[in-house]
Amino acid sequence: MSSSKPGSAEAAAEKLYEERMEEEYAKREGGA
Repeated sequence: MSSSKPGSAEAAAEKLYEERMEEEYAKREGGA
């Protein structure tokens, strides 16, 4: 991985993190 665009990489990681959190929240809502 090249860090030529650190901002882009950070944005992608943040988006993935948010998506995971949403999935976990949905699972908790459905489970409970």
